[in-house]
Amino acid sequence: MKAKRILIVEDDKMLSTIYKMFLNDLGHELIGIYSNANEAIHKCENELPDVILMDILLPGETDGITAANIIQEKYDVPIIFVSSITDEKTIQRAVCTKSYGFLVKPIDKTELGILIELAYSKHKFDKEIKIKEYRYRKLIEDSHNAVLLITNNQIEYINISGLKLFGTIHIENMLDKPIAQYIEDENATAFTNSLEDAIVKDNKIYFENIKFKTIANDYFWAKISGSVINYKNQKTIQLVVKDVTEELKTKNISSEQDNIIDNIYDGILTINLAGKIKHLNKGAEKIFETSKENVIGRNLNEVFKLSDSVFVNEKILEPVLEKGFLELKLDFNGKNGFKKVIQHTFSTLKNENKQVIGIVCYSKDLTENLLIEKKLKESEEKIEMLSLTSNDAYWDWEIKTNKVYFSPKFKEMLGYEEHELENNILEWESRLEQNDRNRVSEIIEEHLQGKIPFYSIDYQIKHKDGSYRWFTERGLAMKNELGKPYRIVGTFSDVTTYKQTQGIVNTNNANLQAIFDSNKEAIIFIDSHYKVIDFNKKAIEYAKKIIQKNISKGQKIFELLDFISESESKELFQNTIKAGVSHNLERSFETDLGTVFFELTIYPVNEGDNYSANRFCLSLFDITTQKNIEYELIETKAELKPLFESSIQRFYLCDLNYNLVAFNKAAKEIIREEFNRLIKKGDNILDYVPKEVGSNNFKDKFEAAKKGEHIVFKEKTSHKSGAKWLETHVEPISNEKGEIIRVLIWTLDITKEKMAEKALLDSQKKYYSLFSEASDAILMINDDLDILVDCNESATKIFGYTKDEFRNLKLIQLSPEIQSSGKVSLELRNQRIDSVKKGNRNHTFQWIYKRKNGETFDAEVSLSVVKIGDTNFRYAIIRDITERKNIENKLQLSEQRNRSLIQAIPDLIFVIDKNGNYRDFFSDNQKIYDVSDESIIGKNLTDFFTGAKLEEFKACISMATNSGKLQMIEYQLNSSIGLRWFEARLTALNNDEVFCLVRDINERKQN
Repeated sequence: MKAKRILIVEDDKMLSTIYKMFLNDLGHELIGIYSNANEAIHKCENELPDVILMDILLPGETDGITAANIIQEKYDVPIIFVSSITDEKTIQRAVCTKSYGFLVKPIDKTELGILIELAYSKHKFDKEIKIKEYRYRKLIEDSHNAVLLITNNQIEYINISGLKLFGTIHIENMLDKPIAQYIEDENATAFTNSLEDAIVKDNKIYFENIKFKTIANDYFWAKISGSVINYKNQKTIQLVVKDVTEELKTKNISSEQDNIIDNIYDGILTINLAGKIKHLNKGAEKIFETSKENVIGRNLNEVFKLSDSVFVNEKILEPVLEKGFLELKLDFNGKNGFKKVIQHTFSTLKNENKQVIGIVCYSKDLTENLLIEKKLKESEEKIEMLSLTSNDAYWDWEIKTNKVYFSPKFKEMLGYEEHELENNILEWESRLEQNDRNRVSEIIEEHLQGKIPFYSIDYQIKHKDGSYRWFTERGLAMKNELGKPYRIVGTFSDVTTYKQTQGIVNTNNANLQAIFDSNKEAIIFIDSHYKVIDFNKKAIEYAKKIIQKNISKGQKIFELLDFISESESKELFQNTIKAGVSHNLERSFETDLGTVFFELTIYPVNEGDNYSANRFCLSLFDITTQKNIEYELIETKAELKPLFESSIQRFYLCDLNYNLVAFNKAAKEIIREEFNRLIKKGDNILDYVPKEVGSNNFKDKFEAAKKGEHIVFKEKTSHKSGAKWLETHVEPISNEKGEIIRVLIWTLDITKEKMAEKALLDSQKKYYSLFSEASDAILMINDDLDILVDCNESATKIFGYTKDEFRNLKLIQLSPEIQSSGKVSLELRNQRIDSVKKGNRNHTFQWIYKRKNGETFDAEVSLSVVKIGDTNFRYAIIRDITERKNIENKLQLSEQRNRSLIQAIPDLIFVIDKNGNYRDFFSDNQKIYDVSDESIIGKNLTDFFTGAKLEEFKACISMATNSGKLQMIEYQLNSSIGLRWFEARLTALNNDEVFCLVRDINERKQN
């Protein structure tokens, strides 16, 4: 055995001399004898002994038990009490010091030797246990998952991650609380039953997804695993709680995304690298007229109905795999021989390692679009043809986007080629004669406001040659279902000639005839017998091209115009003569070019001095374009009506007396749900006003809307499904004259937005609380400027600077010039910051900082970058670990010392449990027996002993654990150096294990 360094504290000199002799005989080193407790404590400050022999009754104020407490607390040295006092009070005081033995004077040398060895070995073992417990606790405390210890269904311990998960930083908020109070009620009973069953049967605990409540009554989902451990000498449940809230959210989002993909109108297919179908959505089933069951696993050419599989490989699979992307149009022969045109977009599908694992195909049926495009093109061609064959030019203006289209005829009228004049409203405005601009704008604005149904205006516009031409512009606004104009279409007519000849029409018949013939309207003069007496060129053109008849003088007018009967013609003409006023009417008839609409004007022609009317003038004007525009507006309204009905917003249209005129489906459903009645036209809107809004309050808003105001208000209302926030709009509806005729009320559910606002506010409050109350220093730094923006109170305490002083510092001033690694702080700091910027978003490391007073300290730094708006902020959480570093250094030194002491023991050391299992093993320091750990640890006494010796060994273990007294046994056993005699000394480590020191006594036995 290795000599131990012993310190004696004894005021009896004779006994001190005896102890010295005993120690010398036992081969131990005596480092000092002291009769005073304070002197012994001072000795330990300079030189630590392996074991102290301590008398209890000592001179002075400090007795041996008090001294033992001080020495064990400061220096952790094993102490053996030596005393003749054995009263219960003294023994109880000695026990409380956790001493390593008690010898009653007079003492025996052999007992002293044994107790020194046991005290030294047990102390060493205790220190190892403490280190292991520290490491285990450190592992638990640093775990990213929550770890809880549950005893009798109450929380005995919870680590830092657990505190954060349950929404607190104070462990006292959780300790001794029933675990069931943090579990959703429906799961609490089953969970506690599982814990109790685990204690009884020593079962493992596992819950896949269980809903927990935090201290603030928020919720999170967790996965739980647990087992039974021995903690503080009783059975305890150790639970590991993993937060899977985000994981479940991700799964739900993934499921929602799969559902969205499956219900997308267009087709989506996934294909493996061999060209076989792996999956397709409902859109693909519809396009390819098949089902998943018939397609999955089949080749792509079978689904596309392509007879040539080589085409699929060469024209689809190989190009996609080579380029990663391919667009392709293919014909598809559907049922009943219907041919479809399908646009396919292929792209490669890659895993997280960028490896191509398949192909995804997005298929869109273009058939209907192509048909629509064809019809649209034909329609545009017809319009363009009419524009080319007419003297008028066509234009189309989208008010909201300010986009305009001028037909080529308009550009030709101004002397430009088509490419020389852009389709831009400014091209038209800039060419208007200065004096005409305001007048033109006012008339168009009056039309947009509904004051005039359509407009016709003459103005001068600049030609390419610099001259001004007279134009007549006609226009009609198209309006949406709310009566608001969104588009204007119309025509331009060059009336320059008409304007120039208008002044001389009374004196120059030739010019009058020219004007007559160049008029854009067909003009026919009729006598009192309804016969044609004259007509202009436009009448000839209309008759030939549209009516498809030849017009001639003397022809009855009702024979020429099939769309006016003889009786109607006579009645109209007679009324015109009698009343002396004109008549306007519209007529339509079918031609090869489609339906043609005419505006007819019949007015009397006065002759003679008395200006009596005996003739008629009939003018015809082709208003087909205008009518088509009107019908297009009607169709547009019909298309928008389903959108109104399908909207999730509730629409109520009321007259000015609060009576309902119209409402949509969403409004109908919410009234039925909240008021338990069916809404109908004519109901008073005030009957459906939520009580939180109030009828009188709503009346005020309604009356304001009647005066032209658009009212918006938000209100929290009660519903059967819970409280909801509603945003309500009350706005006026005007007719074409600008008169308010209706009030539109529509509401929008903004509950989610309000909840998000509240969550953001709560989050900001929590952040401020954590920031201001955290024990660690927190620095908030503008990452782009490397300037301190803010810090918490702990930062001012740790560093010694005020907040104002912090803001004026360069951050490098908080560090010494050189770090403990020998690297320059500035360079190393830049490396750390670069690491975070390059993707290591949360970087933890150790650093040496410098306080205001120049003192340096060790710190653990957690560095992360957060983007707020357009600015990156760097957060540094700094924890002063000076004390922890000191403890680590002491533990490291102690561990090295203990390792050296273990290695110095020449004996074999075993740790054996009460069932005879070898739990631990330390070989002799000289390695004489060449025994490995694997050949001992995990084995049982039965692997080495049999018969009576086995039973004797078991009895010694039982006696040692039950009585706590030293047990000895001698036995003979084969070893790597032959059959040898051994002596084993056993002492209890705890209720389940013994410490066994085995010495080779072969030489003693032979002697």
